[in-house]
Amino acid sequence: MERKFETPQNRQRLFATINTAVGIAVSGGVDSMALARLCANIKIFYKPYHNFYFKAFIVDHLARSGSTKEASFILDQLGSWGLPATVLTLPWPAGVEAAQLPNFETQARRLRYKVLGTACRNDEIPYLFLAHHEDDQAESVLLRLVRGAGCMGLQGVQPLAGIPECEGIYGVHESGGLGIHKSGGLGQTARRSMLGEKLDFLEEQQSLSMPIEAAMPVEAATPVESAMPVEPAIPVEPAVPFESGGITVHRPLLEFSKDRLIATCQASGVKWVEDKTNHDPTSNPRNAIRYLLRDGRLPQSLQKPSLLALRSRMITKATARIVRADKKFERCRISMLDTRSGGLIVRLPNRVAGIKPVPIAYRRQNIIENEYKAALMLRQLLNIVSPQQEISLQSFRFAVDSMYPDVKNPNATTLDKLLLPSAFCVGGVALRRVHYPMLRSENIMVSKSEDALDQEFLWVLNRQPFAHNELPTIHFSPARKARSSTRESHDFHLWDSRYWIRVHNHTSFTLRIQPLRLENLRQLRSTLPAWNVKSLNRLLRVAAPGKIRWTLPVLLREEQNGTDEVIALPTLGQVIPDKLGVKWEVRFKRVTLPKQTDVDRVVI
Repeated sequence: MERKFETPQNRQRLFATINTAVGIAVSGGVDSMALARLCANIKIFYKPYHNFYFKAFIVDHLARSGSTKEASFILDQLGSWGLPATVLTLPWPAGVEAAQLPNFETQARRLRYKVLGTACRNDEIPYLFLAHHEDDQAESVLLRLVRGAGCMGLQGVQPLAGIPECEGIYGVHESGGLGIHKSGGLGQTARRSMLGEKLDFLEEQQSLSMPIEAAMPVEAATPVESAMPVEPAIPVEPAVPFESGGITVHRPLLEFSKDRLIATCQASGVKWVEDKTNHDPTSNPRNAIRYLLRDGRLPQSLQKPSLLALRSRMITKATARIVRADKKFERCRISMLDTRSGGLIVRLPNRVAGIKPVPIAYRRQNIIENEYKAALMLRQLLNIVSPQQEISLQSFRFAVDSMYPDVKNPNATTLDKLLLPSAFCVGGVALRRVHYPMLRSENIMVSKSEDALDQEFLWVLNRQPFAHNELPTIHFSPARKARSSTRESHDFHLWDSRYWIRVHNHTSFTLRIQPLRLENLRQLRSTLPAWNVKSLNRLLRVAAPGKIRWTLPVLLREEQNGTDEVIALPTLGQVIPDKLGVKWEVRFKRVTLPKQTDVDRVVI
């Protein structure tokens, strides 16, 4: 196995993206010990890879007696190989008997990834190796099959992914750097800018361009679309920079069985520890699945070779769907992305279904594939502005029917679209169709990749207004005098899963970030000088018209009498004068844009 693991092809695949350091998650079991031994050998025997180093993180779950002693034993063994290592313990709440929790496996997984991700971030390690293997893959496929997963879910464990369970941890979850991701890799770095001189330009664009609501029936026009520039003609820098980065998880052992990992440890003289709870088929569903697979009593169609073959077929099928959806996503033309409010204006492909007729025998399957294509494309778009981390594909059924009648009716026309709903919500995003025909000169100049664009309609996407019981809030206590710069760099908090916000509170009051309310806006207007109020109103009309403004974050100071005092609208750069001792930074979440997107032109 070691020879296969260390082939030039595997080394190139594993280390092609590595430029600094690699973490290894070690539980002490045979799987992770084999991975640690192989990585130690690669570092010893393959000197050309001197631009990175390995560091092992030994996880002590503190869930059974003797676990701390075992972690110490593993630490000594890794040290004898010359592999740097440290022991991480899970931070269970005081007084909790971890092993007695009814959902111990779920809680342990969540804490395990959080401590691993935080340790990687603190040691500036961007990549983490996990020792999931071929047997784990078969278990995952069978477990998802039992739970009714479809094609997308039956792909099993992914060899490369972002670290799970770490949402909201800065520098771990899709954050820690600045830049815009395009759908082919890291794009141009977004530059930071406050508004100032941009306001006059935006209002000029508003007067020169036909307002969106002017192209709509009077009864359909709402403040959501009003005063939003459609296609800026000169470069505009974003007021809020974008995040990038995060910890990436690699699983290099998915092609190897557990028996081969055991043989590798035995051949190398590696010692490991056994967790007896992993062999109890009654403790959790995965253990039961593992027992059934190892016992060999399942039908042949549910045994390991068949499950892996099923996974391979599902990967082929899912990959084809994703490729088709990506092609449609690349044809989307974003006219504006306003990072101050999270608004997006986009012109979509006119159709998702092909033009060629489909035989009756294949028509039903063709409809299903086109539904997947549309849903996957729309999910990529909505992820740009959505407050949800993972939008279910099932939630797009109504949106696909409303936006693409050609999926079920290949002969659908523009008139058919007009008869469909023009406004609805999906995944925390409010979508609205706006009649805004492309200019004739544009139609002449479009390239082949844009021939399929919808010539008549734009779509406006914004964060859905908050529900009455939905109030994402972050509190910031007064800062301590002595704080390290390293700690401060991690003090960004994820608000509404859209904005990373860091507040330096050098006052004696507690500060709070929450959605803007009417009373906050009234107080802000009453506090500002008259000329500033006029500037604020103009800014709100442009950046956050109508109900969109109630999705903006507002920074408040909590007074001792129970009232709140407005400090600032962070994403708009608006601040109450003479509020000393308060500073903040705001960054928009990591986004992926179509490659053809001209960031300088469309991002505000």
